[in-house]
Amino acid sequence: MDSKPTALAFLPLLLALPRKQWLRAGLWCAGLVALVWLPFLLHAPQSFAAAEFTIPNQPASALRWLGVDDPRTPPWDRPAQAAVGLALGCVAVRRGRWPAVVLLGANARIALDPSVYTYWVPWWSWIALITLYGTVFVVPHDPTRGLIRLGFVGVSTAYVLFWPVRDRRRRRSLSRGGRVSASPANVAGRESCEKY
Repeated sequence: MDSKPTALAFLPLLLALPRKQWLRAGLWCAGLVALVWLPFLLHAPQSFAAAEFTIPNQPASALRWLGVDDPRTPPWDRPAQAAVGLALGCVAVRRGRWPAVVLLGANARIALDPSVYTYWVPWWSWIALITLYGTVFVVPHDPTRGLIRLGFVGVSTAYVLFWPVRDRRRRRSLSRGGRVSASPANVAGRESCEKY
């Protein structure tokens, strides 16, 4: 978050920790971010004007498909990206899909970004590359490319949040001919997963 504030959308990963570690992890996170930003706040407060940096709202952006026709970045856009990313990340963690937080943060950025930069993450890399960058060479119509970007965000978000997930730990244990033990550690781990 110190180098790229859009990483704020990854904060829900703290909720993937056991509940009793939330406060400590949150304080460490806030402390490390403050440690880096405090010198700027104290000695160069004008540097925070960079947060108001705007870029052109390009015709092929997904933001245009959402009805935002402003020629430049609207003032609410960056906070909305963070809020949507945080909300989706919290849903993912609650559903036990914490690895999806990174993709969902990127999706919030893609859906609400006025530019058409190409963002991609883990195994969605090739799909994202083809969808977000390859369409530049194949689809000549800017609004259509914006719709394709928005479609990618919708499909990948729905996939990581709602596609059924198999319990790989249980399957591995059973394939070895064993059973999942009811040791206190397994029971506690299972209970903490069920809470979130």
